[in-house]
Amino acid sequence: MLYEQQQQQPSRRRSFLVTGGIALCAVALFVFACCLGATVAVYATQPNAAANTREAPRMMEARGHAPEMRVGPHFEEHHKRLEELESMVRDIHADVQKLLEAPADVQAALQAHIAADADAQPSKWAASYLLPRYYQRDRGTCWDFATIGVLEQSYRENGVAKGYLTADQYVRFSEQAYGIATVRECAKHPEVCDVPGDFAIDNSTEGGEIDWIYSLTALYSQVLPLAVCPYTPDGDDMDCPAMDAALKTNPIKFDLKNIESAYSVEDSKAMMLKYQKPLGWSSYMHVVNYYFPCTEGYWSKQAACDEDHRVRCPTNGYYNSDYCAIAVGAMYNMDGEFYMHDNIVTEGGHAMNAVGFNDHFTTSAGFKGGFIIKNSWEDRVYGTSPAGRGARGSHSVQYWMQEISDWEERTICPNPFNPEHWLSCVQQSAGPTGGRRGIIPQIRGTTYDISETCLDSTFMTHLVNVTYQPTEFKCIDSNFCSTDSKYRYFLVESAWNANNDLWSACMLRYDTKTAEQLEICTPFNNPSAVAYIWNPIDSQAALLPESEDLCGYYFWPYEVIEMQATLFGDFHTTYLDVAWDDQSYLANAKSFPKFDYTLVKQSTGTQTTASWATALPANNVRY
Repeated sequence: MLYEQQQQQPSRRRSFLVTGGIALCAVALFVFACCLGATVAVYATQPNAAANTREAPRMMEARGHAPEMRVGPHFEEHHKRLEELESMVRDIHADVQKLLEAPADVQAALQAHIAADADAQPSKWAASYLLPRYYQRDRGTCWDFATIGVLEQSYRENGVAKGYLTADQYVRFSEQAYGIATVRECAKHPEVCDVPGDFAIDNSTEGGEIDWIYSLTALYSQVLPLAVCPYTPDGDDMDCPAMDAALKTNPIKFDLKNIESAYSVEDSKAMMLKYQKPLGWSSYMHVVNYYFPCTEGYWSKQAACDEDHRVRCPTNGYYNSDYCAIAVGAMYNMDGEFYMHDNIVTEGGHAMNAVGFNDHFTTSAGFKGGFIIKNSWEDRVYGTSPAGRGARGSHSVQYWMQEISDWEERTICPNPFNPEHWLSCVQQSAGPTGGRRGIIPQIRGTTYDISETCLDSTFMTHLVNVTYQPTEFKCIDSNFCSTDSKYRYFLVESAWNANNDLWSACMLRYDTKTAEQLEICTPFNNPSAVAYIWNPIDSQAALLPESEDLCGYYFWPYEVIEMQATLFGDFHTTYLDVAWDDQSYLANAKSFPKFDYTLVKQSTGTQTTASWATALPANNVRY
């Protein structure tokens, strides 16, 4: 934009050069005057200066001699400096004249400089008009949600720009109906959809591709509002009874004018900035492996160190053991950060939306810079171990863009099941009124004094409501801790190991019948592993809901996707150039009476936003 303005206004550019030249000369003359004044001032302060300028001439006249000004060595030195400054001013003036006499060359140089600035990418960017989160649940419909995600954002942005929607309005589309429509079109064009691992040609929505929408043009009038039928998380994926009737009067219509793909980090960022739009994201997934020496006390007793399960310890680390237990984990932590650890193994593929990037954000695993990803996953703990889908959590776009503090983020995306977000009530001190008064261990003899903190229900509720962190937990792994209801569990402390890749937590087990205390610590392990031993108690988890409007975003570091693409290939992002017909919007219903806008109205929602003036949530109101 700046480059175009410069192209259209050459007279302003020449004026800039003339003004700059004059200003440069003025600066030089100012320097000259300052130095002259400084010289006079210095000379006037020299010893016997008064005698040299007043007394000496009078005495010489009295002796019959003509007045003669005598100068000392200091004056000669400063006079020489003035001559040098005069020469500098003449040189500057000559340079300015050359600039003014050769405007064409200067203009060309200026244009090149402006063009270089225009090519420079910002260090972070995020799309606007993103919709609330959605969930694919237990189905392989990530491609469906990823496609709908791009269409919903495009529809909303276009509607706001044309005045058909207010800035906080959105319309949700049906993933259930889109999946069915795609399967039907794939049956007509199997050559498009015959992709290993996808089952559309087998009459199933399990597995698919965002890019299919480019070839299957009949879909451009078959996107239906969400209200047409519910998404079935574990039922018949081809079930949508009202779909065919709704298609007859469906007002939603668009044209896909173009599709563009990128296959690298830099090209994906450039494409995102070029079009100012979110992108479809397709890539392999992987699992991470953690190795623990079978000579360690805890691991030596685990089944993973049995002869049938143990493996040779890797040579890329010091394990002090021939054999290791191997613990498999998901490639993301409970903060929604994708990462690598030791050797990685591919495991299927996934489709999402890349909605932004931040070159400066650094993950807990030490990866700096990455893409902000809208995912279709739930924040929950899956299964009984970190293997498989693992434990999941997410954040807001504002968090990944580093536009809000951690404390503010916890007010919208508290992620209470993430052990790294848990708070110790044991390490709190109750003030005179029972409020939170600093972080001071309360120890009495060999036990912790928790009578005014962990055992005080008012204090605990207040602590959760202020910090947005859980403070009491329940055991869910009977092999590690007792699930007996008489025990209450409070976090004592947690810590990373020296390499900052393994995590340990220590819990205080309190017996409600005997008041007996026992401290239980986990071995260093995958941080998510602790979430399979303890969870926040139900009453506190209920106080810490996730925002459906703002959470659901992950962070995929550049280094992780580059390494994964090198090892496994098949990474690309997709831009869809969508043009929406005006008939698609409820605001234009009167102009298109042949369509039924009932489902559009029922699928229209209003999204809440969050903003803060300071880093402390409670300080954003002024009294």
